[in-house]
Amino acid sequence: MDADTEFMQQALAEAREAAASGEVPIGAVLVHERRIIARAGNRTIRDCDPTAHAEIVGAARGGTGAWELPTGGYNFVRDDRTVQYVRGSDDPGAGGSTGLWSG
Repeated sequence: MDADTEFMQQALAEAREAAASGEVPIGAVLVHERRIIARAGNRTIRDCDPTAHAEIVGAARGGTGAWELPTGGYNFVRDDRTVQYVRGSDDPGAGGSTGLWSG
């Protein structure tokens, strides 16, 4: 299994944990330099917080202690209902990002 597939599998595991807790089944893992630096599942219902989406919670956990995430990181997001999404930051000065959808 290649690394990207493994990261998606890890995000799927987070999604399934979220679902088991009564959440929308979405999970995310934040990857930097080919290693997971943060992981999260949706927490919007449990936390009564409309911003507690898996990719946002994961990004908050993976921060560098400053206002930004590590350059060149990727956020692998998996919806247990089959949608997959990968977002990576490649322009730290502009906060730019790229994305890839996969069905």
